[in-house]
Amino acid sequence: MARLATGLLYVGPLLAGLAGQGWALMPLFLGIFLLSSVIMQPDMWPRSRADLARSEAAVALASLVATQALLVVVLFAFGRGIGGLMAFQPALPVYLPAALSLASVPLARLGWRPEAPVGGQGAGD
Repeated sequence: MARLATGLLYVGPLLAGLAGQGWALMPLFLGIFLLSSVIMQPDMWPRSRADLARSEAAVALASLVATQALLVVVLFAFGRGIGGLMAFQPALPVYLPAALSLASVPLARLGWRPEAPVGGQGAGD
């Protein structure tokens, strides 16, 4: 279920591009992708300002934001390309692709199951 919900996260910018919606939606989708990252992988984010002051944490955070931004732009551009090549632009409301992506965050968290450690043994073993 978590993988299906994560798929919805990616479908949002793809549909927005396919529908020919403007590039002005990129910050919205980037925010949704970063929110998903905060919810699903909280250990990747600094816990305090002191953590952020360390150069390693700042570089890791900047690279995470950059890769999420690149992913959003690539998905949006891919959708625009598909729509242009096939001469197909569905008439979608502006809010629908963003709503799909945003809905994926709580759905992915509901379906999320912590993985067993690498040895295959639980914490109590």
